[in-house]
Amino acid sequence: MNTAVVAGVDGCPAGWLLARTVIGETDANTRIFATFGDLLAAVPELAVIAIDIPIGLPERGSRPTDVAAREFIGPRRSSVFPAPIRAVVDAASYEDASARSFAAHGKRLSKQTFAILPKIREVDAALRADPRARDRVHEIHPEVSFCALN
Repeated sequence: MNTAVVAGVDGCPAGWLLARTVIGETDANTRIFATFGDLLAAVPELAVIAIDIPIGLPERGSRPTDVAAREFIGPRRSSVFPAPIRAVVDAASYEDASARSFAAHGKRLSKQTFAILPKIREVDAALRADPRARDRVHEIHPEVSFCALN
């Protein structure tokens, strides 16, 4: 029998929290990494790394993934906030990011999105630099998973 090792990843104040398990088992091991690059380098055996960070930033507008996630979860749709557009990734302040977003597609950036912009920027840079990682790292919306399980 093949056993697949998978992991879920989310940003945390110390860097990145990874919870990994073997499919079919109920226990998970956790570990914290300072950078997303450190995480990728430390777990080359992982077939799937599911991450709660936007991957694939649009030039303007909403990603169909985010729209579909909000539609699927219905009443809790506000818990899935839109991914930022690429033009805001390197903004130094909320005011700058929000102005860039508005100039590009007529929508200001939410403060929640700006708060995780450093994490988005880090994952975006790592995946753009390492094409092999793109096959293993997959964006997830935990809210969608919880809704489906419920």
